[in-house]
Amino acid sequence: MRAALTGAGLEIEKLHYANALGLIGYYMATSVFKLMPKEGAMVKVYDKVVLPVTKAAEQIIRPPFGQSVFAVARTPS
Repeated sequence: MRAALTGAGLEIEKLHYANALGLIGYYMATSVFKLMPKEGAMVKVYDKVVLPVTKAAEQIIRPPFGQSVFAVARTPS
């Protein structure tokens, strides 16, 4: 990701993984339990209960992996 942004001539201000627990949950659901990702009760519970805790924890400790990458970049002045 870093190489793609800098290769496009952008200066990176922030770059980190996000939603580590979401990645683990997605892996467990699709690889271990062979479920197809879809909206439903389990996703609603995750969004309401787990996601707020994950967001708060990731403000303190940045995970080394995640379901998403958060990037803020700008063009050089």
